[in-house]
Amino acid sequence: MDALAIRSSIFQVLAGPQLAAMLYTSLELKLPELLTSPKSIEYLSVKTQTVLEKLERTLHALEAFGFFSYDSESGQWSNSQLSAALLDESLSSIAKYCIMPYKCEVLCNFSESLTQEKSAHELLFGCRYVEGLKRRQKPFEIYQKAMAGWTNFDGKDRIDVELNDFWRVLDVGGGDGTLLIDLAHAYPTISGTIFDIPESQALIDENIEKNGLQGRLDSAAGSFFETIPKGYDCILIKNTLIDWNDRDCRKILDNCRKVLDAGAQLRWIDCVMDRHDQHDLWGVILDMNMMASGNGRVRTKEQIEKLLYETGFRFDSISPSTKKRKGNTSSSLAPSAKHCIINATAI
Repeated sequence: MDALAIRSSIFQVLAGPQLAAMLYTSLELKLPELLTSPKSIEYLSVKTQTVLEKLERTLHALEAFGFFSYDSESGQWSNSQLSAALLDESLSSIAKYCIMPYKCEVLCNFSESLTQEKSAHELLFGCRYVEGLKRRQKPFEIYQKAMAGWTNFDGKDRIDVELNDFWRVLDVGGGDGTLLIDLAHAYPTISGTIFDIPESQALIDENIEKNGLQGRLDSAAGSFFETIPKGYDCILIKNTLIDWNDRDCRKILDNCRKVLDAGAQLRWIDCVMDRHDQHDLWGVILDMNMMASGNGRVRTKEQIEKLLYETGFRFDSISPSTKKRKGNTSSSLAPSAKHCIINATAI
C-alpha cells in the first residue's frame, strides 16, 4: 500500500464519528422512508423541518459513503442500496442503537477506562449500563427496540433451539419476549416465562396478548443478580451474558444453576469469537463496545466452557444459532463473530 492509500484509509477511519452522527440523524428524520420514491430537497426540507442548505450538505456527505443518491438531471434525491436496506425495521433499530448519541458519550471516556477496572459508562454515569439507559427515556426505548431487532433479524431464519423434550422454559433477560413467543409458536407443547426488569413487563405482557399466548406464556419481573424463578426444565439466555464481565456472568449463571435440577438444560445464545480470525472486524468492534458500556465481552468457546464449568454446568455442544427458513436466502446480520447456541447441562 502506497503512502496516498495509507492516508486515505486513515482519513476514512477518522470520518467515523461524523458519519455516525449524520446517519443517526437521517434515521431520526426518517429519510429512508421519505425517499422510497425520488424527492426534491425542498420537499425533504419541509417534511423534516430542517434548514434546506444544511440538509442538502448532509445528504451529499452521506452520498459519499454510499447512503442516498442524487440525480443531477432531475435534481431529486432517492435511496441508494445502503439507505434502502435501512427500511428494514430490525436493521434500522440496530443501526440507530449502535450510533445513538448516548453511546458516543460513553466512548468519550474510553481511554480513561483502560486505566481502571470500571467501564467507560461507569466512569461517566456512575452506574451499570442498563441502569443508565433507564434514566433516559429515549435511549432506553432505542435499546429495547434494538434488542427486539436482533431477535427479529435472527427470526428471518429461525433460532435453532431444540425444545421438543421440554415442558417449561424460562427466558432469562428475555427483553420484550420476542424469542420465547417465536419459539412457543414453533413448539406448541411448551409453556414458559419471560423474565426481565420491571420496566419491560408491560411490553412483554402486551406482546404475549397480541400473539394469543396468555394461556401458555407469562412474565416475571426481577433482577437475575438476585433471584431467578424456579420450576423450569430449560433456561434460555440470549444476547445477555455478553453485556457482563466474568464476575457478573458467574453470578448470573450461579443463580440459573440454583433453580435447575441436575440434568436440566441451559441454552446460552450469544456471539462467539474466534481470536485467530483476523477478518472478524464485527467481532472485535462488538467486543470493544461491550468493554466500554459495561465491561462485557465477546467470548471465545474456551472462555464460555470455563464459565460453565465454574458455575455447575457441563458444556455439551456448540452450533450456529439459526436455521434457514424455507424460501429465505438472506445472509446473516453480522459478517463474523458467529452467533451460536451453547448447550449445557446442570450437574
